[in-house]
Parts: sequence; structure tokens; C-alpha cells
Amino acid sequence: MDKNYLRIGKTNPILYILSLILVASFLVSILGFTSHAYGSKKQGLQGYEMVYIKKNDNLWDIARTYNSSKMDMDEFLGEIREINDLKYRTIYPGDLIKVPIY
Repeated sequence: MDKNYLRIGKTNPILYILSLILVASFLVSILGFTSHAYGSKKQGLQGYEMVYIKKNDNLWDIARTYNSSKMDMDEFLGEIREINDLKYRTIYPGDLIKVPIY
């Protein structure tokens, strides 16, 4: 076997470090692109309000109360679910959820 091939690792630490930097920069650029793309559809977002869930509260009523931008209700509910990692529309008393404010 020819021993003149290029090895990454112990025999060539500079290439190893450069490859790590290249992979890290690629990941950072991908993550930056997705967060920018996500943020671009949220034009006019002023911030978030934390809402403490009480007995008989439901996501639909909370969305209707906080949807001051008159965004499509299903889209607004989907955004609340996405922000709070809610798989379903079920919320429970004592939960604390983050609601976008436009």
C-alpha cells in the first residue's frame, strides 16, 4: 500500500483542524439561514407575552385574545404551538406558554 497518501488526524493535525473549522462553519451557516428564513415570515413581531394557563383556558381563546394582527387564526394557533413545542392543542392549568405579540 502506498504510504504517500494524505491522512487526516494524528499525522496531519493542520488538515484535521481545518476540516473541523470547515464543518463548523458549514453548520453555523445552515443554522443561520434557517433562523433567518423563519424570522422573515414573522414580520412585525414585537415580542412575546408569557401566559399562565388557568382552569377552563383553551388555546383557541388565548389565540383569539392575543391575535391583534388579525392573522389567520389557524396560522396564529400553529405559531403558538410551534413556539411552545406543543404537539397538540391541549394545554393544562399551571402551564406557562409564550404567545407572540404583533
